[in-house]
Amino acid sequence: MHIVTATAQPDGLVLIEFENGHTELVDSGDGSSEAVLYAQWCRAGNRANPYVPTNEQEQERLRQLVNEEKDRRKYGGFTFNGVEYQNDPSSLANINGAGSLAGFAMLNGAQAGDLYWHGGTEAFGFIASDNTVTPMDAQTTFAFAQAAAAHVTLVTFKAKALKDRPGGIPADFTDDSYWS
Repeated sequence: MHIVTATAQPDGLVLIEFENGHTELVDSGDGSSEAVLYAQWCRAGNRANPYVPTNEQEQERLRQLVNEEKDRRKYGGFTFNGVEYQNDPSSLANINGAGSLAGFAMLNGAQAGDLYWHGGTEAFGFIASDNTVTPMDAQTTFAFAQAAAAHVTLVTFKAKALKDRPGGIPADFTDDSYWS
């Protein structure tokens, strides 16, 4: 919440008006919040909003934005064998489950090219982002699940690398070059 105005009061207090319309009477003495910092600044005779976050505050804000970008990229779809698939949390659970079943089917002798490896009456397939069905044998399904896991891992560690950068998180952290 940002400050819109602050008016110094005769008793040493400052009346702060926030962007949501909330007002607060603040003692400018303890320096513990944005409002108090602003109050101190106003008591010194200044009028424009001086609040500039500290580097640590800015980095915390950027860490939150990196987390949002990580989630957008993590759950925004991925490509396997040239086909785009959804990978929201529900889709990832389905992909992981199918990959596990495929691994067990392979251990039990499922053959490459067998689309009925799962024991069902319909050929096994996964629905792509464009709503087409991609038939998959156990080996392809297992590789598909591995690719989904690799995508999630890559994005997660790219976000960690951004947050751990010695010089801080760059302002252009959404650029694809940081995520590939």
